[in-house]
Amino acid sequence: MHVQCAWRLSNLDGIVTGLRDLYYPAGDPDAAAEGWSPFKKGARSRLDERTEQLLSQWELSPPVVNSVSADALGGIRLSLTNGYALEVWPGESLPDEYWPVFEPSRGNPHFVVSGSGIDELSEQTSG
Repeated sequence: MHVQCAWRLSNLDGIVTGLRDLYYPAGDPDAAAEGWSPFKKGARSRLDERTEQLLSQWELSPPVVNSVSADALGGIRLSLTNGYALEVWPGESLPDEYWPVFEPSRGNPHFVVSGSGIDELSEQTSG
């Protein structure tokens, strides 16, 4: 799954991380150096920090999908083990691609959710 719209990962305590964490520096977000940008080479964001913590925590026992639900506007919720949930939702009215599911280098069709609906594209035509 390649998410290209708003998303968040939560657990029973609240939001663990989400798309907007990209725009805050790792560590204390209030102590950011002037001119800090997540797009500068070597910059570490709160998203980087939180993702590294999760990957370390899940190294021996990654979460498993318990259930999936979707809405009519392209949103999806994956309920995971240990109280985690990944929620993805389009936040704009453009017909752009929101999130595709595909198997890299397999040549299988891609399942693509966009502002235009659901499409199944061949690997060659979807870029």
